[in-house]
Amino acid sequence: MPVLLRLLGSAALGVALSAAFDPLDWWFVAPLALAGLWVVLDGRTVRGGLGYGWTFGIAFMGSHVWWVYLSAGLAPALVLPVILGAFYALFGAAFALVSRSRLGDRLLTRVAAFAILWMGGETFRGMWPYGGFPWGRVAFSQVDVPTVDYAWLGGASLVSFVVALAGALIGAAIKSEAGIIGRPAMALSALVLWLVVPFAIPVTSLERTDTITVGVVQGNVPVRDGSESITAYTTLQKHADETYRLLEQGDDLDLIVWPEDSADWDPRADARTAEIVGDVAAAAGVPILVGTTDFTPEEGRLNTSLLIDADGTPLGGYSKQRPVPFGEFVPLRDWVTRLSDQVGRVPVDMIAGTEPAALDAPIASLERDVTLGIAICFEVSYDDILTEAASLGAEMLVVPTNNELFGYSAESTQQLAMTKMRAIETGRYAIQVATMGVSAFVTPQGVVSHETELYTADSFAVEVPLVTGDTPAMQVSEALTWLWLLLSGAMIVGALLRGRGERE
Repeated sequence: MPVLLRLLGSAALGVALSAAFDPLDWWFVAPLALAGLWVVLDGRTVRGGLGYGWTFGIAFMGSHVWWVYLSAGLAPALVLPVILGAFYALFGAAFALVSRSRLGDRLLTRVAAFAILWMGGETFRGMWPYGGFPWGRVAFSQVDVPTVDYAWLGGASLVSFVVALAGALIGAAIKSEAGIIGRPAMALSALVLWLVVPFAIPVTSLERTDTITVGVVQGNVPVRDGSESITAYTTLQKHADETYRLLEQGDDLDLIVWPEDSADWDPRADARTAEIVGDVAAAAGVPILVGTTDFTPEEGRLNTSLLIDADGTPLGGYSKQRPVPFGEFVPLRDWVTRLSDQVGRVPVDMIAGTEPAALDAPIASLERDVTLGIAICFEVSYDDILTEAASLGAEMLVVPTNNELFGYSAESTQQLAMTKMRAIETGRYAIQVATMGVSAFVTPQGVVSHETELYTADSFAVEVPLVTGDTPAMQVSEALTWLWLLLSGAMIVGALLRGRGERE
């Protein structure tokens, strides 16, 4: 097959993989796209694997996170897929190395190597640089099909591994060397592993203790077309007004949650913000979780979800541990400024919070505190934020987010898929609350209710069962993270030590 045709095929496969995610949500394409990538990479030279893998990665990331253009402009939207594509280039080179070595003489060894090395690349991309970029993990495309039940056992990484392994098996079935009997057997094995085995996973519910009623408020953001007078308090007032509308419904609430950036100024530092939030809390008679920015650290600012008591007293908060590179802080600021005129949107870098994502909220009806597991916006893409919070006693999950800059793109629904994954992994009920959508309530089975529309003011009250205990995923997810990296390293070292195989 000519090199140009392989490059075009790699790009087409990358675009196909993006179709497995929202907005198309063609989940069944994921293993098929990886099967095609197997066919392209198997037996190639290391240089070929590097080039085809990079082409695949650029096409996938370019089409999957195209909405970066809406927030950061054209140059970052072009550069980011190239940088992220490098991780797929490393995967392609590593798999090509293994497939041409003596280690890869056996077909099943290459099948396993493909899935393991895929996970090594996906895991590494979620860790480095600047905290990593886990968005686009294959697992997030499978949250609405039985395959997601693997997450209860081993988290998102196990789901990704199963999809990659199924793709490798399908790719091997396409190769003639599998034989007349081996080819259909491998294809059938892929189907069983991907869609049949999950039905046998004994997903059991964790212990439910109490139930609380939570008010979820999506106040919307100001219209920036000149038709609305915008001040530093406009978004805050919108959330206050929507909360008053929610209170008119007469539900007996125990807690109210507002999204990220629902208050531009910190109620602890700004008197008017404190007054507006305090009045709402007094009217509700329950604590309110408010998204704000803390400018007190000398080295930067903190993205904080702050709990305000019914009497307006700040009770404590959680500060985001994983600020978004180039979105909330700008590495290499001088250089990046030359690429984009949007750097000025981040005049003060955000720094990382140091406390776990577990926050105690006093619930008067229960006469006790309820521990909330909180992941602010992009943090929901990381495995450890909410699994750690659940291990520390979080009884429900809250994902405050602000997706204003991404317009009517699929960014919000892609994020909701991650919230579903975290609910399944931890066995907890989860609430995603956004300034302008999408806000939703998610069960531990990943079922969504009360989903709101984009760019609307909306609110709802929901009965949230509180859950305690650990899922298997909570116990093994961290170990799996390092296992993929260690196995990938062992595969590469083994291929280098054993030299070129017969398949050359």
